[in-house]
Amino acid sequence: MGVAWLSFLAGAYIAGQEIFPYQQLRSAYLTYRAIKTSFTQEPAIMILRSTQISADKVSGHRWTANDPVDTRPPVLVYGGLYQFLDICPDMGCLAVAFDHHGQVIQFWPYRPDDIFASNLVPGQFPREQIRFHPVENAFPVGIERYENGDLLVNFQMVGAIFPYGLGVARITQSGEPVWMRQDYSNAWSHLADDGTAYVPSVRVLEQDIEIEYPGGGWSNNTLNCASNQPYSDIVQVLDGDGNLIETFDILQMLKDSGFGALLEQTSNPCDPLHLNFVDRVQQASGDGLQEGDLVVSLRNLSRFAIVDPKTRRVKKLVGGSFVQQHAVQHLSGAKIILFDNKGSDQGAGPSRVVEIDLETGQERTIFPTADTPERYRKLFSSAAGHIDLAADGSTMLVSYTYEGKGLEIAVDDGRVLSTYAHLHDLGSSSAELTEAQRGKAHWIYNYGMVYLH
Repeated sequence: MGVAWLSFLAGAYIAGQEIFPYQQLRSAYLTYRAIKTSFTQEPAIMILRSTQISADKVSGHRWTANDPVDTRPPVLVYGGLYQFLDICPDMGCLAVAFDHHGQVIQFWPYRPDDIFASNLVPGQFPREQIRFHPVENAFPVGIERYENGDLLVNFQMVGAIFPYGLGVARITQSGEPVWMRQDYSNAWSHLADDGTAYVPSVRVLEQDIEIEYPGGGWSNNTLNCASNQPYSDIVQVLDGDGNLIETFDILQMLKDSGFGALLEQTSNPCDPLHLNFVDRVQQASGDGLQEGDLVVSLRNLSRFAIVDPKTRRVKKLVGGSFVQQHAVQHLSGAKIILFDNKGSDQGAGPSRVVEIDLETGQERTIFPTADTPERYRKLFSSAAGHIDLAADGSTMLVSYTYEGKGLEIAVDDGRVLSTYAHLHDLGSSSAELTEAQRGKAHWIYNYGMVYLH
């Protein structure tokens, strides 16, 4: 009994202090759990479905102009492994830029071996998945362009048990990495005009998240994460060389600002916030928005927050009829725009674009509307989805990730100006396709499109 008790105390001390062999035991346990849950490796070729379009005709079926806008700036479309092989025949294109006629004007080759070999933070962020290979299982989920033409790219992982975020990289026009941080970064970043990047990421916690109720005789509550380790979402601020300037702990800010009890409403106790988008207010405007405030989208609470980076306080936490939203960003004045994945309403949906007025609390469905053609009215993306606003705020690019489609829409009335089909010829890739499938074009998940200003 004495030996058993001493062993228990020793184990508790090792876990509490995280000393040797804590990390080894932790890694072994998580790997065992991954094996037990029958982990299956998945390639990062995000195929939705096949078409009857001949593979050699794919480029002519991507863009359709409904109401052409000749002054529209070029559009950068995200790519990835074996995407746009008609343009980048080796490993595909990381991104491709098209003019308003749908013609290719620039592309960035995807060189995953080089990118993931340039890690700035080796050994600091343990990986607890099995059979994972970043070249085959990573995919870009967020892309922004630097002034000199380099790309800021966030990567997630397909088939990884823990964690799902891989990292963030700066990549040149030739596809070579300037730097890469395999640091759990994920989702969609904001790139400021001066080259400062505001990057969603996570801290991995060793204990379940506790919700504290001060005074009044209330007892604290714990979000029980039985299936994995919990995440605490952060925003990392990086300079142009990939150096960490500062970190904003969004979970702690919520608690410090009096919103901690709302964690009870999360859809996932292991990932209570799921920070999926960060925007930065460009100029002071209505309802207390100040230049430099951060707008962060918290998917698993179906809310977004306005954060003051100077005081590190949450100024406002906003909910509405939207559900598990993405791409929350400042539109103008006191108005916010977002991609509502599952909220819908009686006249629009199942996924929609919504405008929120912070001063009045009113919502306006921008798209779809009663005048939207039937073929666009039922577009649905259960997860992901992206919006990018034109510089003057008059038009926007909307990506329906799980449809593989993109639309250019007028903000004032929801008119569809042009459409994009994320179609690809995978014939020379390593995808497991039949001979018939290799001769056809395939729909791929469309994670985003952005204007090149």
